[in-house]
Amino acid sequence: MLRVNADSILFENNKVIGIQSGTDKAFAPMVIWDPSYALSIPGKLKKIGQSIRWIWLMDHPIPNTNNVPSCQIIIPQKQVNRKNDIYIALISSTHSVCPNGIYVWIISTMV
Repeated sequence: MLRVNADSILFENNKVIGIQSGTDKAFAPMVIWDPSYALSIPGKLKKIGQSIRWIWLMDHPIPNTNNVPSCQIIIPQKQVNRKNDIYIALISSTHSVCPNGIYVWIISTMV
């Protein structure tokens, strides 16, 4: 049920089993939604972390990657003295996500 307003989240035995939009219901073994949907449900939203993400549009691929059109680099937490890994992803026009000559760099980690 993409691009619909979720009127309510369906629970069974205190576990999410689906969503309801108007009179339509969709059931699934896993429901992924924006946390703002759960704000109206007391006691169901618990913040356990915070992520941060940077998205850059660059005119070159990541240096020292042999000019590949896509890649993922994972920097282990111990290598940078952090509690979480740092993820770097590169995608390009090969994936039809940007024009030729533009590279999308995405860097993310937990704060």
